[in-house]
Amino acid sequence: FAEFTDAEGMVQLPADETNRKHQWLAIATTPQGRLAYLGFSGVWSGERHDQEYKQVKVFTITDRPVYRPAQQVHFKFWVASAQFDQPDASPFAGQSFLIEIHDPRNEKVHSLTLVADAYGGLGGTWKLPEGATLGEYRLTVVNHGGGSFRVEEYKKPEFEVTIDAPEKPVKLGDKITAKITAKYYFGAPVTEARVKYKVLRTSFNEPWFPPGPWDWLYGPGYWWFGEDYPWYPGWRRWGCARPYPPWFWRQPEQPEVVAEQEAEIGPDGTVEVVIDTATAKQFHPDQDHSYQIQAEVVDQSRRTITAEGRVLVARKPFRVYVWAHRGYYRAGDTIQLDMAARTLDSKPVRGDGVLRLLKIVYDDGKPVENEVAKWDLPTDDRGLAKLQIKASEPGQYRVSYKVTTKAGEGEGEKGDTIEGGQVIVVRGPDFDGGDFRFNDVEIVADKREYAPGDKVALQVSANRAGAAVLLFVRPANGVYLPPQMVRLKGKSTIVEVEVKQRDMPNFFVEAVTVHGGRLHTAVREIFVPPAKRVFDVEVVPSADAYLPGQHAKVQLKLTGGEGKPVVGSTVVAIYDKALDYISGGGNVPDIREFFWKWRRSHNPQSETNLGRVEGPVVKPDEKVMQNLGVFGASVADESETDASKEATYSRRSGMGGGLRSRSLDLDFAMPMGAMAEGAAMAPTSTVAVADGGTVLIGGVKPKPGVGAELAQPAIREKFADTALWVGALQTNAEGLASVELEMPENLTAWKINVWGMG
Repeated sequence: FAEFTDAEGMVQLPADETNRKHQWLAIATTPQGRLAYLGFSGVWSGERHDQEYKQVKVFTITDRPVYRPAQQVHFKFWVASAQFDQPDASPFAGQSFLIEIHDPRNEKVHSLTLVADAYGGLGGTWKLPEGATLGEYRLTVVNHGGGSFRVEEYKKPEFEVTIDAPEKPVKLGDKITAKITAKYYFGAPVTEARVKYKVLRTSFNEPWFPPGPWDWLYGPGYWWFGEDYPWYPGWRRWGCARPYPPWFWRQPEQPEVVAEQEAEIGPDGTVEVVIDTATAKQFHPDQDHSYQIQAEVVDQSRRTITAEGRVLVARKPFRVYVWAHRGYYRAGDTIQLDMAARTLDSKPVRGDGVLRLLKIVYDDGKPVENEVAKWDLPTDDRGLAKLQIKASEPGQYRVSYKVTTKAGEGEGEKGDTIEGGQVIVVRGPDFDGGDFRFNDVEIVADKREYAPGDKVALQVSANRAGAAVLLFVRPANGVYLPPQMVRLKGKSTIVEVEVKQRDMPNFFVEAVTVHGGRLHTAVREIFVPPAKRVFDVEVVPSADAYLPGQHAKVQLKLTGGEGKPVVGSTVVAIYDKALDYISGGGNVPDIREFFWKWRRSHNPQSETNLGRVEGPVVKPDEKVMQNLGVFGASVADESETDASKEATYSRRSGMGGGLRSRSLDLDFAMPMGAMAEGAAMAPTSTVAVADGGTVLIGGVKPKPGVGAELAQPAIREKFADTALWVGALQTNAEGLASVELEMPENLTAWKINVWGMG
């Protein structure tokens, strides 16, 4: 390796982008002749160091997810490249593509050739034959991709089942009541059915993070600046841990069955479920809990409909979160602070709040807080509070925010006081962090997101003055480019990294240092979102409920960045919501995620002898110390639960043409005045005549005196599974478009789906 060693003593190995396994023998000697030997180590190099995502993708839409034999299938494709630097014009416009449909036996049942429009769109129809094979059909653009739909001899469900949990989490130890509700799609309750339910308990640990515009791509709290400081007194009480990085795997918890029962449904179509959490408080008092309710409802026609719901049980009535809008500040900057009080199910909490700014100094290595300023800031109806303050002096500060709920507002007789906080660094011209404590090594970015051409100002810190830090920029899949050596004068410095176009949608920075006889590593993910590749779709129906056959209108609006209108192509599909239950949900993915939800991955790869445990050197045939007894190899004090491992583990977090989709549900109800007073709505739509000409609707006989109202019934005949399909609808210069239709006569809820492509 002598030929690869530079002036700093760093070994620079030649890059290898092939997927091979190499055996490296690491040996180093000092000028005095001392030898450091690591041994042979197997190293996998990734297939490529820097991913390039330029593949052609095909987004597939059908007018509904499931069909019967002999029905018409409407379909639409958008062929596009998931490439951030592609031109605005579609490279596939005017090209011919071969379309094929295969049945569940993989036999080709239909093929045709279509020419793409200006947006790379391909649309067509195909009628299923009588006696078509049942199962899943594949609809593909040959050599590019496609989607699927199902063919079934189905009977649409006439009712749906929901589970209503308490509006807010219940205090651990209390009894809670949930309600299972079965109602027909047109609104009437199911009155004759049996309900079978099961209740499962697991621990619950999902912190709330303020919503960000790119949560769908990176996950909630992706930008969270606050470092995990478990060494800081009280941090576990008021701090908020960063989200787990994507590569961090946790063992799924086996749920505990706490109840299982079968009962007749009530006259209002409901069944109450009572859960006692006293047992959980006795055996798991240091955890929040989630009770999963699984229900099966079987009506008189023996149709079974299932549903799931959740009830949360909390140790504390709510939590308080504090966050800044930047990773660190400089003296003279304006600090934007936001605070939120949230229950375990992320509902807002209103109360009185006190915000304190505390300057931190260290006495014998222990933090001492001195109050600099104090403000009274109550939370509003959304559970939020905010304040701007001036960063006047450099240093390390803690922002503390305590919220006290008012007595008599459902939070307890005396009210509850909960604290949240975050540690913030304010840098000055000569700030080196030498007087403060940090994690063993940490990286903090100055902003949430970046655009190509920006510079990332990374704050690199270590808990040792003068530490040497290896900074790896853009590692991917465990493959590294040569690092930059950062020598700290104190404990903290700033390193700038330029953002390039190919850095979309993310890249990583990793820092490695050695001190205290241990290897320390930190990883920070830098976010470069595809801001110009996504727009919003707004869907506004002319009403929320319609009568059978009533005229309806749906308006569409496409809006891009900064509220500017977007001219694009849209697809509109309105179908019976009940079909989602038959198919297990929609068959069209989220269009944003389909094209743009990909990101580079990386988790630390290191090899060190600092963590090795070597056995004692003994003479041949010499007896060594052995474990005593069956359990000699383990001691109770040495056991460590998964929860404690997660608490001590260093957690690191770590579109051509715009596009977006939107869906709405519409209720479609029958005029209740047409029914006999007090009579339940029947699940059928049949009309029969009996008892000397008295009209019955669904088998329910009206009370005397109302027969005149029902003497001229309207016979509903125009039933449909798909109410409307528009395969290509372009918006105008204001980003607007609309569709009109006569609603079918089904008594159900209709789902409106709209997708857009720029």
